[in-house]
Amino acid sequence: MTSQNKNYISIVPLCGFISGLIFQLHIHTATVPFLIISSSLLIAIACLFWLRQSYLSLLRLFFIYSLATCAGYLIASYHQTRWNQKQTALMTKPFTVYGYVSDVVPLSSRPYMAAVHVTIQSLEQHKNSYNYHNCLLLHYMPYTQAPPIGSAALFTAIKPARKIPTGDIGQYVRKNNIIHQLFSKSDMLSYCYSQDKRESSLLSGYKQWACTVRAHFYQRIVAALSPIGKLYVGLMFFGTREAGTDDIRMLFNRWGLAHFLARSGLHIVIFVFLVSFLLRLIPIHNRLKDIFLFIICIVYDALSWSSVSFLRAWLIAILVIMRSMLGRHTSYLHLLCLSCIAILANNPCHLISLDFQLTYALTFTLALLSNLFSKNDTSAPGIKP
Repeated sequence: MTSQNKNYISIVPLCGFISGLIFQLHIHTATVPFLIISSSLLIAIACLFWLRQSYLSLLRLFFIYSLATCAGYLIASYHQTRWNQKQTALMTKPFTVYGYVSDVVPLSSRPYMAAVHVTIQSLEQHKNSYNYHNCLLLHYMPYTQAPPIGSAALFTAIKPARKIPTGDIGQYVRKNNIIHQLFSKSDMLSYCYSQDKRESSLLSGYKQWACTVRAHFYQRIVAALSPIGKLYVGLMFFGTREAGTDDIRMLFNRWGLAHFLARSGLHIVIFVFLVSFLLRLIPIHNRLKDIFLFIICIVYDALSWSSVSFLRAWLIAILVIMRSMLGRHTSYLHLLCLSCIAILANNPCHLISLDFQLTYALTFTLALLSNLFSKNDTSAPGIKP
């Protein structure tokens, strides 16, 4: 098998993994034709370079595909079963939640309202032994009354839901790991936001501290900016969402520049390129430059709000930097497939989300075209958008 053909081997486990997810998730939406066509195109392009291989090589590839399909099916089954069990347990009796405010997001339809994201540290319910740690609870309230990020939150006697969310709402809450939503004061006995910190695990305390630092850092950055400048900086560099951003998005849509306004993989590419360029001016060893770039990328991710496209580009950036540190020459297509499998393994519901489909469809198209038209087996020196 030639080195050019080896670049496409990673497509086999990826297509198998996606097939296993589709079989288990029982997807019956309009995204199925898109997924089937995309997977078929990927397999067809890869087969063009495998037709000249021996029957033993083809059998080995089929075995890899089968194993990946089984892995995708089992992972999706585990996530779906676990989610249904947790939701069913919450439908029996009232429960109490303690956590902290990890984000405050204004609603698109009603900017004067906000969805307060409460990351759960502990959930207490009689005869409920499931772990809801790091799951989200959404509390809808007026934006002006929303608590600061990092505040401790306590909700007592939350009324259980009548049924498990289905349809688009069910897909949304599963994708974002949201176990419950509170719309009014009647949904619970009482709630309280305070600055008092409750004793928790070291990891949970670190995450709460990181959310607080991120919010304070962002507020200090945008404090000296005008309201319009604050919107631009928040959307394009930090991935946050402020009240009144819909008008700005409509303006950019008229000019066809909405992609630049919404932070995506392109912005992390520009960020890494600028940092790499500045590091070249420093007379230190290349290995130290890679270590500094690796640390800077992690800090940038910790101080900003994530999205699927940003996470995809960030993971590939980290993998490319690690490849450079280890002195390996791994194909970019291998790294792209690895990042896709990692995101889907963590949350299979991303497969049916439009943002995930578009960002990976575009990136795979660029990567495949780059490999098809390249004469030599050389991976890109930089990070592709």
